[in-house]
Amino acid sequence: MEFVKKSIEEVSAMTAEAQTSYLKEKESFESEMKLKEIKKVSDLEEKSNSLEVELKSAKEEVIKLGTEVSKMKEVKSSPKKEGGLDEVFEKNAEGLKALSLKSNGANPVKFEVKATATYGDIDSGLDFAPMRSGITDIPKKKTVFVDLFSRINYNGEFFKYAEQETVTRAAGNVATCTVAPGESSETIKTQNISTKKIKDTLKFCSDYANDYPFVQGRLQALINDSVLFRLDQQILLGAGTGEELNSIDSVSSEFSATNVAAPIGTTIKDANFFDLLGAMQTQIFVLGKENSYSPDTAVVNVLDWYKFVNSYKDGDNNYMNYRMTTVDGVPMVNGMKVITSAEVAANTCYVFDSSRGQLLVNQSYETSIAFENSTDWEADLVAIKASIRANLLVEANNVNAFMKCSDVALGITSITEV
Repeated sequence: MEFVKKSIEEVSAMTAEAQTSYLKEKESFESEMKLKEIKKVSDLEEKSNSLEVELKSAKEEVIKLGTEVSKMKEVKSSPKKEGGLDEVFEKNAEGLKALSLKSNGANPVKFEVKATATYGDIDSGLDFAPMRSGITDIPKKKTVFVDLFSRINYNGEFFKYAEQETVTRAAGNVATCTVAPGESSETIKTQNISTKKIKDTLKFCSDYANDYPFVQGRLQALINDSVLFRLDQQILLGAGTGEELNSIDSVSSEFSATNVAAPIGTTIKDANFFDLLGAMQTQIFVLGKENSYSPDTAVVNVLDWYKFVNSYKDGDNNYMNYRMTTVDGVPMVNGMKVITSAEVAANTCYVFDSSRGQLLVNQSYETSIAFENSTDWEADLVAIKASIRANLLVEANNVNAFMKCSDVALGITSITEV
């Protein structure tokens, strides 16, 4: 009789005797089902073992066949001999046929030649290529002017300094017991200067930086370079008006061989670039009353330096750079260090006394990061800002310590003996 499973409500409605009888029937039924499951598993295991034995037998037959084929390769072409390969196949014909029909009547065993593997089997060979670590940057310049002058750090909008505006020295020769011919005097004026701000910003996606951890450091270096390169450029070439810094260029006087205060004229035989730098140095020394200024720096275009110095030869093809020395890899001419810079225009040069300029800084270089600018927070954007406030201080009484030659070739001609 087939067992019928009852619900909890139906069992609850039974008498005690009926419940006991139902539970026995249920236990008997479940035991019977478990036995059936056990038998089914046992049958499967037995079948699996049988298949495994057959597979092992098939493998042995294949190995045996392979051995016979190998022997066949060793047999040279000759008249059929007793016990040869043909006889082997004849003896094992029934076994080979049975082998091909094994696996419970499955399809006969077949030997197929697969396609040859080629480069086309890989979607992209580049995906598996080795990669060198690091990133090669586009060449960038070095900052040569930022650290050229002494630095004054201060707080506030303006920086004040005092200069002697006028001076009279009236000493003279007089007879004894007589009054002096005049009186010495001076006037002093307080001047002021303010710094100029250089700033840059950039934005990046925070997801991008999270996915590629090296990105934020590179972006930080990028904005650092951007601000410092601009400061370096401004120290040399700032216009000195508007929001641009005072600079070496803006305070420099123009070289003139006929400067009435320090005339050189056409007096130098076979003048060259060394002679021009020396002439500028000498004029500055004279304008400083041969006391106040001591020119120590020349700034030139590197191609001009190569053309006019490193490769310059006399009429007998002898190099003419014997007046140049090198100290710690830095060229020196007449006691002046020579600085080359990509910022210097071709056919241009500067000579000056670096002690007569000072770099004012009232906000040192600083960076800040913002996450909540406008809709940046919603868009997962991060903004980096970098800035500095600085200016070059060259007092009015020291501007003659800086000189520029806007045409090197013409300058050399202007001092060359006719």
